[in-house]
Amino acid sequence: MSYIDHAARLPTYPYSPPLPGAAYFEPLLHCLPSHTEIRSHALGAPRSALLEEFRATPWQQWAVADLQGHLAEFSTDQQGSRFIQERLASSDATAADERQLIFRELIGGIRAMMEDVFGNYVVQKLIEFGTLEQRTAVIDALQDNIAELSQHMYGCRVVQKALEYIDEERTVAFASELKESVGKCLKDQSANHVLQKLLESIGPCAGIDFIAREFRGNVPRLAVNCYSCRVLQRVLENCTEEQTRPLLEEVHENLTDLMQDQFGNYVISWMLQSARKRDSERVIESIKGHFVALSKHKFASNVLEVVVAVARAITPSLPPDAAKGAYFQDFLAEVLEGAPAAADPNGNDTTTTVGAVQMMNHSYANYVLQGMIKLAGNEDKKKIADAIRPELARLRRQPSGHAKHLIAIEKIMDGLGA
Repeated sequence: MSYIDHAARLPTYPYSPPLPGAAYFEPLLHCLPSHTEIRSHALGAPRSALLEEFRATPWQQWAVADLQGHLAEFSTDQQGSRFIQERLASSDATAADERQLIFRELIGGIRAMMEDVFGNYVVQKLIEFGTLEQRTAVIDALQDNIAELSQHMYGCRVVQKALEYIDEERTVAFASELKESVGKCLKDQSANHVLQKLLESIGPCAGIDFIAREFRGNVPRLAVNCYSCRVLQRVLENCTEEQTRPLLEEVHENLTDLMQDQFGNYVISWMLQSARKRDSERVIESIKGHFVALSKHKFASNVLEVVVAVARAITPSLPPDAAKGAYFQDFLAEVLEGAPAAADPNGNDTTTTVGAVQMMNHSYANYVLQGMIKLAGNEDKKKIADAIRPELARLRRQPSGHAKHLIAIEKIMDGLGA
């Protein structure tokens, strides 16, 4: 994980695509000091003459020995940090001596450097490329500071890096420092990553059972938090049946609410794709009879896209539906049947329209319908095409009938020769 290759694990929402155009503007941005760097130097001490010279002469061949006495300052400067990271990761003839020089000069103040915007990357490189003795000394500096560092934007990255290089006994010791604050850490934008790393590192170990226990009786509340929902997924993924079964039952009891939540829906999608088959089937069974209605919900529609794929692939456990794809056929029947499309002011249904037509015209449900068409067999594709063809023809005659989602449906239909 390095500042150079931009691979540091930044706190993000469950799914966070890169900003459009970021790569295009990257060369220009590198020509300017970052806002973080400007703030850092505005609040900190002025740069030394040596650092100013280093920054002004990037073409000069600098060596670590040239920076002795200033390595701590260089480590907390954007350009200086990049240079030191490169030297720590180097494999040339002088690399080992340079690492030792850097280590000796930095180890005394290594704890403070862990929380520095640029210095934390240097600490990570020392852990990654240092000798066993150097690595141990750096990791020793984390002891008794895990809770504080885990909740720090930069410190949490150092803790995660350390977890990649320590044994189970020490991992459990570090984890124990989070017991008192685990409830807070679950919902912290930085510490949640440390909890996830712990679960991924040693899984169902009894020493981190306190993380799973914290969810007991709290799943409906924690599954809808943007940070703790991720930790819950790692618990369900890495812990034992004994640890996870009570949590899964809480999920099942609150399935509809979670499915319609902006973060809870990720937990349900995970269950469908990664949980035991019986849990996936229970989710699918709960959706029967509500497929069209849920497909129109902003967040539940995400779950239904996964449901369609899973329903097509699995074989129900119990007769009379014990045939591969039987669940898919159940949902297809709902889509091809009439479903309530509108209601009067008293809430009474007044019109009924084929589910596929409603879904085709809906901004969220159309994606679910597209998924169904792509996964359906030829005979089922024809059934869906027959159901929506009249409405599609009508919309084609209207100037406003060419929204993006309708164009996508048209392309699929054209591929079917419809």
